[in-house]
Amino acid sequence: MIKYKPKPRLKDFDYRGNYRYFVTVCTDRKKSFFVKNNHLIEKMIEFLHHTGEKQFFTVWIYCFMPDHLHLLVEGINEHSDLKKFMKDFKQRTGYWYMHEESSIGINYGNLAIMNMYCGKKKVPMRYCGIS
Repeated sequence: MIKYKPKPRLKDFDYRGNYRYFVTVCTDRKKSFFVKNNHLIEKMIEFLHHTGEKQFFTVWIYCFMPDHLHLLVEGINEHSDLKKFMKDFKQRTGYWYMHEESSIGINYGNLAIMNMYCGKKKVPMRYCGIS
C-alpha cells in the first residue's frame, strides 16, 4: 500500500481569489496512466480548460508525468476557488472515464487524480504545454 504525504494546505487561507497555485495531482495508487496515452492526456487537457473557464481559473502551464500532473493555475477574480476547481476537475474526469472510456473497452483504472504527492520522473516534453 502506498502511503501519501499529508495534503500541504495553509490553515488560515481559503484558496479563493486572484492567486496563482502550483498543484501536483496524482493518479490513483500512483498508476502510470499517462505513459504513451495521448488520447487520455488530450481529454485531461480539454477538461482542465473547460473546468478553468467554469471555475474562473486560467491554466497557465501543465505537465503530464507518468503517474501525476503538474499545474500552474491562476484565479481570475474574487469568485475563483481552488478547492472547487480541483473538485470539479476530478468529478468531470471520473464521470468521463466511467461513462465513456469504460464503455468502449479502454481500461485506465480509477482516475481519482487528486492526492497531493510529487514523484520525480522524466518524460518527453510533448506531455507538457503552455495554455
